[in-house]
Amino acid sequence: MVTSYRFTARHRGLAAVGAAAALALTLAACGSSSNSSSMPGMAHGGTSSASSSPSTSPSMDDMPGMDHMASGNGLSDTQDGYRLTSKDTTPPPGKQNAYRFTVTGPDGRPVTGFALDQTKRMHFYAIRSDLTGFQHVHPAMAADGTWTAALSSLTPGSWRLFASFTPDAGPGKGKDFVLSRTVTVPGNATRTPLPAPAAGTQADGYTVTVKGEPMAGMAHPLTVSIAKDGKPVTDLQPYLDTYAHLTAFHEGDAAFAHLPRPPR
Repeated sequence: MVTSYRFTARHRGLAAVGAAAALALTLAACGSSSNSSSMPGMAHGGTSSASSSPSTSPSMDDMPGMDHMASGNGLSDTQDGYRLTSKDTTPPPGKQNAYRFTVTGPDGRPVTGFALDQTKRMHFYAIRSDLTGFQHVHPAMAADGTWTAALSSLTPGSWRLFASFTPDAGPGKGKDFVLSRTVTVPGNATRTPLPAPAAGTQADGYTVTVKGEPMAGMAHPLTVSIAKDGKPVTDLQPYLDTYAHLTAFHEGDAAFAHLPRPPR
């Protein structure tokens, strides 16, 4: 399971805390200005998320029509009559591109009313099939309900694209949805293995440490601490209305889970 953490501090040095793993988790923290990672392809916002060696081994995600057959958190393009649709199936490799998509409701018409969730009406993720590529962006919506996500360079291979949103009208009003589709970026793709598990990581002078043991099929707390020069960091500032964000993706099928920490 790859987990992306985002923390925001007064110090811009915490802009990006790279990849690490805690027990069965691989952690990547990304901040507001730049990115650095021992795992290639970790990015947030408009910066690059391309890994140097993409995936070779075909998976279920590479097979046409598997979006409708997938199960698990966020692994379907439909839920309760809502559907994620797009004509963009083969984004170009090696350059920035605009991915356009629409969310249709149970009536088959594009949804145009979305509630604010962590200050945004849509959260959009691009995750590479071997989990070495990660982007989290906030698309813009046109009047007809077409969203445009500005993606940084993607490397060849299979990617799963997630749309996280909450309708503010209709039968799904107030319900959180995570829908996804897969795309294939053309080119020669090779698989990049995940780094070995570790209890923490260091980047830009900051140390992130995770304590706790995740357990399959049940909720279990994890404790994350941040230090600099051996001293706890106590000046975290809210980003998207929370002090920290945890986004987890299951190794193998990229099942999605997100848990923000509210300010207090």
